Amino acid sequence: MPSTPDKLTAQPLPTETAPTRIVTPDPGPSGEVIRHILIGSPEGIRETIYALHLKRYVEQAMWTGPVNIGPNGVTITRNEGDILFYLMRLRSLDAVR
Repeated sequence: MPSTPDKLTAQPLPTETAPTRIVTPDPGPSGEVIRHILIGSPEGIRETIYALHLKRYVEQAMWTGPVNIGPNGVTITRNEGDILFYLMRLRSLDAVR
């Protein structure tokens, strides 16, 4: 299982109208931080976190708690050389009823 940095933290920016800023820890010279962002219903997020846990990808306790998405959204800052891949997966609500 890959090593993981300390838990990520979310900190509000100085004004309420600014987007939420997610602070990423420095992994040091021998590591790299891969950021995973889950956006969806609380039930869908919990299901996904549990599925990743069952695959032994990451412990459930490593995830932050819910991060408020304010009216101006969330800003993702890039580190030198970062790229972004985006996956949208539909979750059937019939399967959970």
